Amino acid sequence: MSRFLLFCEPCGHKEFVFEEPEDLLEIKRVDVPGGNPYRDPETKSIKEKNKTKQPKVFKCSKCGRGVIAKRLPEVYVKAQKEIDKRLKEEEDKKKQLLEEDEN
Repeated sequence: MSRFLLFCEPCGHKEFVFEEPEDLLEIKRVDVPGGNPYRDPETKSIKEKNKTKQPKVFKCSKCGRGVIAKRLPEVYVKAQKEIDKRLKEEEDKKKQLLEEDEN
């Protein structure tokens, strides 16, 4: 599973998202045309040049500006998984302590 980093430069908001960010609004973009169509001299048919794909852009959850999603290298993905695991363990311990205090 790969992760993406969304970093909004104007407001400084940083967010890590998974492959399919459900809560983020994607800003639709069109592929950039490669140039004018041309006629192939051998086949006498019209051919189009390849289009350039544009990166996905999402709306920043704080300021609303467009933010490009950058894929994190695998090293950072593993480190972030470890951090998430530790945070979840801490939350579970806090819940157990609260349940014990109530009883």
